[in-house]
Amino acid sequence: MSREKQEWEKTIESWGRHLCLERGLSVNTIAAYTTNLSDFATHLCSAPLTTKLPSEVTKADIEEYMVVLYERRTTPTTQARNLSALRAFFRYLVFKGIMTDSPTAKVSSPKTGRTLPDTLST
Repeated sequence: MSREKQEWEKTIESWGRHLCLERGLSVNTIAAYTTNLSDFATHLCSAPLTTKLPSEVTKADIEEYMVVLYERRTTPTTQARNLSALRAFFRYLVFKGIMTDSPTAKVSSPKTGRTLPDTLST
């Protein structure tokens, strides 16, 4: 296993403990967030020339991953949840002093759309 992948796993595990102990999130929420983040880490570490540590991620990496999610035909709500997990993770890295600013700060969320409400019949 590469050094980058080990660093990602260690950081994701630490973040998961933070979500549980400090934020008090449910087990299912933590599992969903860590799964989303592991998928992002796998995406970054899969290309041999572009493997990055968590502290080296840029806005372009986040945007590229959002395009990958779109190409996988994931729903906009799933894309938004993935971005939400990434935002929470990078806020944690900023809080810990690992990064100076979050690469997700200027990434816009996908449009999820709204459904019309059901109307009452006459």
